[in-house]
Amino acid sequence: MDSCKRKKANGVNGSTEVSVGGVAPGGGGGRPAGPPLSLVSETPSGQTGIKLRVGTLNVGTMTGKGMEVVGLMERRKVGVLCVQEVRWKGNEARAMGDGYKMFYAGEASGRNGVGVVVESSLVESVVGVERVSSRLMMVKLCWNGIFVNVVSAYAPQTGLGKEEKEEFWEEWDGLMGKIEKGERLVIGADLNGHVGRERADFEEVHGGWGFGTRNEEGRSILEAAVVHELVVVNTWFKRREGQLVTFSRQGCETQIDYMLVRKDQRKECVNCKVVRDEWQGQHSLVVLDMIVKVVKRRKVRNEGEVIKWFSMSKKEGELREKLLTEVEWRSRGTVEEAWGTVAECVRRCAREVLGVTRKGRCKVEKESWWWGDEVQEAVKKKRVLYREWRKNKGGRLGESTEKGVV
Repeated sequence: MDSCKRKKANGVNGSTEVSVGGVAPGGGGGRPAGPPLSLVSETPSGQTGIKLRVGTLNVGTMTGKGMEVVGLMERRKVGVLCVQEVRWKGNEARAMGDGYKMFYAGEASGRNGVGVVVESSLVESVVGVERVSSRLMMVKLCWNGIFVNVVSAYAPQTGLGKEEKEEFWEEWDGLMGKIEKGERLVIGADLNGHVGRERADFEEVHGGWGFGTRNEEGRSILEAAVVHELVVVNTWFKRREGQLVTFSRQGCETQIDYMLVRKDQRKECVNCKVVRDEWQGQHSLVVLDMIVKVVKRRKVRNEGEVIKWFSMSKKEGELREKLLTEVEWRSRGTVEEAWGTVAECVRRCAREVLGVTRKGRCKVEKESWWWGDEVQEAVKKKRVLYREWRKNKGGRLGESTEKGVV
């Protein structure tokens, strides 16, 4: 393990921030309100969304700790939990109790191992599992047409060889490349690196609220985030230094457990924090609260084919001849069977002779004749004025506002 920062003499308290996800103030006390997955009326941008809490925790081992993990998720209302150092053999799924289910990837030696634990109400939402190695796996969930890919990762420790670390990041790149651009991505990981408090050279992925000093492994984390357009969510929420610590051992403290999402998802993240004193181990639980926007899809009118019966007067003779020669009017079977056979033949003949048309409204091209440069410029000015009006809460616009534009 890397060099750690010595714990201050006055100790470190739990988080005192109030979580949007419903967790009561304080690192260990209080009971959260609300289910792990619920529909909320508005997102931060004013749209309807689904509230989801995802967490990550290095458990040390899952042997004998199944119900302890379930209890932790119930207390903290975690819908999906990424776990590391499972130390189970094989690649399987296992029931955890109370309807919770764990998907995991291990190795024959019983070392390492990662997993994803899913809350009972979300188990049926699992539509796919991708096991890359005992250090990397992904579970895909889908509800209300929204796909969320949850990745659990466990990077090699600092003391291990360079080849093993490079192999891990190659597997990481391969997995990231398989995820569709339009789908959500949430990564919970013990990456065994320090991204540090400074964000120099990585302003797009580092929010400036890290812990300690960046090391080489931390640089690898940030470089991987840049390549795949991710952000380290832990660093985007202002916290006291003690509330950033995720790993503590023998008086040494550091930050090596992270939550990452895609850049375009950052606005959906309403809170990310470390929950201290909830797990009897060296690592602390990290939780991320998200409000995933639900896009209301416009109803598409069914545009089926319609026979041109109005052409009957012009082609009546041709249609009569075709019906007499091709339709078997004396069909065998029940009345329903005979009618079905004859009706289908009549429709087929009518389509061939009279032709078909598609029902539905007439579509108008987006690039209409009136959508010229002048109109586009006017619309652009209108947007600018509207934003200024909203900023001034409906008051008078500034002197720089151009007149004559509504």
